[in-house]
Amino acid sequence: MTVQKALLVGINQYRYLRDLEGCRNDVAHWKHLLTQRCGAAENKVQYLVDEAATRQNLVRWWTWLCRVPEGSHAVFFFSGHGTQVTDRSGDERDRKDELYCLHESDPSDARTYLYDDELWRLTAQFPTHSRLTVIVDSCHSGTALRAPGPPQPSAPAPVAPSDEVWSEAEGEPPFAGEVDSADPGPVLRYSPPPNPPRREIRARTTAPELRGQGDDRPQLNAFLAASQDDQEATEATIAGRRHGVFTYYLIRTLAAGGLNQPLGQVVEGVSRLIQSGGYPQVPNLLVRQPGDDRPLFA
Repeated sequence: MTVQKALLVGINQYRYLRDLEGCRNDVAHWKHLLTQRCGAAENKVQYLVDEAATRQNLVRWWTWLCRVPEGSHAVFFFSGHGTQVTDRSGDERDRKDELYCLHESDPSDARTYLYDDELWRLTAQFPTHSRLTVIVDSCHSGTALRAPGPPQPSAPAPVAPSDEVWSEAEGEPPFAGEVDSADPGPVLRYSPPPNPPRREIRARTTAPELRGQGDDRPQLNAFLAASQDDQEATEATIAGRRHGVFTYYLIRTLAAGGLNQPLGQVVEGVSRLIQSGGYPQVPNLLVRQPGDDRPLFA
């Protein structure tokens, strides 16, 4: 199974929010898996890390990601802070919008965050003749691809980079073998929401049905999230390095059992490993049709 393109976003350093430590390592691990096990060419795996992970760059490189031949498979991965705000459009069952925290996200300005509705619309731009897998390691990410309300007007997208141009200016992730000098212990990948604040949500520790919701977008192969939408996701030092707990156990499961494992089996295995480590988060899986159990990159 071959992945033709990937866009990997990892943010350790934030302009206004608390920094993280494992997100760049998450990107490095995915880059290694995609190029060494999934057939992706080095120049088709693009990183946006730290200060490069801006809204403008994300939209710009998303347009690049969408430029794929018929029958291709692409991957989008995000590792960083997540949060929630009150849903004002009425499309969320829990009355909360999930937000991705970009490098420049400012708690005083909600417009500097990426909303789940916006990510849904980005996935809808992906060509229907190919497949897209979305993987998110952040807090409150469980239903970040639920369909929003009616489309809203948006500004013209920036011009996408050429497929023939490969630039390291977007930021190079560290080697996955980088060892931390001090261990801060488990840290939640949660940031307080932009104004106005919301009431805290207590994390759920019992696993829900992992394959209970289908999706009618033909281009969406699968969406995997580190936690349910009312839970927080954790990063920790595992085997001497900082990782997102979800990313670490997902890649470990794929590497150990092979890429041809049924996706439901993979997510259930990852959930067991996370729970055995004492981390109060349950991964979520969204597939095209309930019961669709193909391999992750099939």
